[in-house]
Amino acid sequence: MELVSGQVSAVATASSHSVLVVDDHPQAQVLLSRFLKRMGYQVEIASNGLEAVEAVIRRRPDIVIMDVEMPVMGGYEATERIRGAAHERWLPIVFLSATPDSGALIRALERGGDDYLVKPISYTVLRAKMRAVSRTLILQRELEDRSARLAAYRAAEDEQNRTAEHVIRRLATHDLLDESVLQHWTAAASVFSGDLVAAARTPSGRLHVMLADGAGHGLAAALSALPVTQPFYRMTEKGYPLSTIVEEMNGKIRRLLPVEHFVAATLIAVDFKEQVIEIWNGGNPPLCVIGEQGNLLHLARSRNLALGVAPENLFSTDPEIYRYDEPCQVISCSDGLFEAAGWSAADSGAKLLAELLGPHAPATRLDRLKERCIAIGGTAATNDDVSAVVITCIPGQYAAPASVLPVQQRVGHVGDWHFEVGLSAEQLKTVDVVPLLHDVVSRMHGWCVRNPKLFLVLSELVTNALDHGVLGLDSLIKLEPEGFQRYVHLRQAKLAALTSGGIHVRIAGFDRDSRPMLSIVVKDTGSGFDFEAALAHEATLDAPYGRGIGLLRRVCEGVEYRGAGNEVEVLFAVDQNDGGAGAGSSD
Repeated sequence: MELVSGQVSAVATASSHSVLVVDDHPQAQVLLSRFLKRMGYQVEIASNGLEAVEAVIRRRPDIVIMDVEMPVMGGYEATERIRGAAHERWLPIVFLSATPDSGALIRALERGGDDYLVKPISYTVLRAKMRAVSRTLILQRELEDRSARLAAYRAAEDEQNRTAEHVIRRLATHDLLDESVLQHWTAAASVFSGDLVAAARTPSGRLHVMLADGAGHGLAAALSALPVTQPFYRMTEKGYPLSTIVEEMNGKIRRLLPVEHFVAATLIAVDFKEQVIEIWNGGNPPLCVIGEQGNLLHLARSRNLALGVAPENLFSTDPEIYRYDEPCQVISCSDGLFEAAGWSAADSGAKLLAELLGPHAPATRLDRLKERCIAIGGTAATNDDVSAVVITCIPGQYAAPASVLPVQQRVGHVGDWHFEVGLSAEQLKTVDVVPLLHDVVSRMHGWCVRNPKLFLVLSELVTNALDHGVLGLDSLIKLEPEGFQRYVHLRQAKLAALTSGGIHVRIAGFDRDSRPMLSIVVKDTGSGFDFEAALAHEATLDAPYGRGIGLLRRVCEGVEYRGAGNEVEVLFAVDQNDGGAGAGSSD
């Protein structure tokens, strides 16, 4: 076996290759066949160009040695037809000719040939040329094989990406992203977006919105942001406040992700009835509240670390409170959008954002923001994922659409049942009482599930017992300038310092005239209030306090205050199927 330094031997390269010899002279056919077989090739014969074309289509040889001058069909025409039949497959064709001049060589190469042999054929020259053609053919076949494997790999990867994108999108999206008060935009820097926008309503009608930005971009960033969606949706639909939700999300990120991965997040809760916006910003650019006329009303800076960075004992969950009394828009963006727009992700950039959007009509501001990003970067996103959320808040418009908050029920006649819960001062600090009670009642066999009015009643009773009974807060504080914010901060301080007192709740289920009913009794350790005067002079709906008693009387079958006013019992009909309870209120 003859070896060429650094290359495969001629026999080895030829052993698996077939050669089609096309010549109208029998002597040339015999001579070429002997030479080629001696070199290890498999040989077939064709006597003219037409036979050659048919043989190529039928047998698919690896190499063709083609005579130029032949009857029926010449070598040049046959080569053109063979090239058309071979499509993308490379088939080396070596021309044979008795003409030794360079013009003939040029014509052969121009007509599709890969090499040229002059008759009479020298065995040494033939062997050298065939060895070169075989090596090239092997490399070409390897290249084709690698290209095919690469194409198969890319097709499989594309299918995996489509599947992953579908799953991520289904886990991350929610019908409430289509609410009329909410506009949103995300643009990925690659197949997957590490930016995520989510929205959901609490049972009482509060709108929760989240803009999460996983570190980096691509699949890793998308997977980093994905774990926050489950606690966001699940806990929002059960009525938990932002503080509890972000605490749960921070713990989940720390448990699931590597230490170098984190998620910047902005969570927004809008109580349209109370006209209150709660904002928790951890690692995102400042959130802007812009008035209808374009004036910058409020900046909510990042006061917290991104989710997954700080342990529980160092993690702050308290949201920022803003109360609006004029039409406005809440605008939150990821740092990728600020980068795409050419702004600093700090106060200066947020002010530029407000200056850009302020002169435009509220309904067109998000489109203007997109135009800015595209004009600066050339595309929607160049280096990082971008996202933006716009929430429109108009005083007096607060009811959640009925289709968003359906009353899901399993109403039956299951007999009497009851449970009681006593909550001490320490438990009132750490337990979200209303979602807990609503969840317990919802899990009772045959009773209501996700009933907005039930949540509203529980919230009204427990909040009044805690705020005015245990903590002794006065609702008149809300009438002062910045009174609502002061009321919230005072409540937080009093609750943190609480060492005594508590609330007792008893909930019983029973049937009355074939209707399922709930008896809810809430008693607190406070000094009570003059409920007879309050019942006689029901507060107006426009006041920032005092609406609770009237609301309970409208929603419940009966309301009865006892003792000094620190105990109240309401009767609630479970089969109410009106989902338009709206947002909750506290007197």
